Amino acid sequence: MGLQETGLEFHPFCDERIMLAVPRDHRLAKRDSLRWIDVLDQKFIAIARGTPVRVLLDFELARSGAHVAPECEVGNLHAALHCVAAGLGITAVPEHTGSVLGSRIELVHLTDPRIVVQRGLVRPLSRELRPAAKGFWDCLLDVSHALTAQSVAPHLRRGVSQ
Repeated sequence: MGLQETGLEFHPFCDERIMLAVPRDHRLAKRDSLRWIDVLDQKFIAIARGTPVRVLLDFELARSGAHVAPECEVGNLHAALHCVAAGLGITAVPEHTGSVLGSRIELVHLTDPRIVVQRGLVRPLSRELRPAAKGFWDCLLDVSHALTAQSVAPHLRRGVSQ
């Protein structure tokens, strides 16, 4: 969402894939990956309209021609995960969010379309950060650059194009 706002400085931190969260005993839990078209007949628990993940999902699915009709809508990602853990349906969440209830939920890769959330650091351009905040900001930038270098370097050594 930071890329859509004016007056903000945005530094990408990492990309996070959208995954399908299903109850551990669900028939789809054993799959390595699924296409969105494979889950259209499932009871889908949507995250509230207007939330960043929902905006991204709606946009990318509409662009690809897929349409998911939600069984119900909940206020946030954690509520959706609790519904999945209770066996009420399935949902789509950023991959690291799903680890909250990992013992009762399986995450399955979703493709066609593959949807990615770009995580980043955001700060207002209109004012200078105080020294402690500036130090923390700089530390986070250093960590993000180091992580990016670690994740990109092995692919470059193997000759895989980015």
